[in-house]
Amino acid sequence: MAGFTLQDMIDFAESNKQIKKSGGRIYNEGGGCWTKLDYNRDELRKDGDNIIYCLWDNPIATLNIKTGDLLLDDCGYQSITTKNRLNQIIPKTYIYQNKGDWYIGDATQKWNGIYKTNIMEML
Repeated sequence: MAGFTLQDMIDFAESNKQIKKSGGRIYNEGGGCWTKLDYNRDELRKDGDNIIYCLWDNPIATLNIKTGDLLLDDCGYQSITTKNRLNQIIPKTYIYQNKGDWYIGDATQKWNGIYKTNIMEML
């Protein structure tokens, strides 16, 4: 499985030192990010209480570690890769595509590019 999961984001928030994980994930203390070693496509960054998951430098997920607020954003790229990465992060729901349109959870909730939730409510 490529990319990071919600648990990776939580683990990253709790790390204060240089850590190397399996699957090519590495924490670079100087740069403040974990990077997948495939052209720096997937990256986790810290910004205060926020953990930001970037795909090709686009912030597709932001987790506030104190409040549990999770913001997902396709950043205007409704690609298979973006959808797969977002699906790896969202607990207990999913994004799927039907006839070119994205939906979250079921066909009644059309994806509008941004989705806000709280992980405490979903776990």
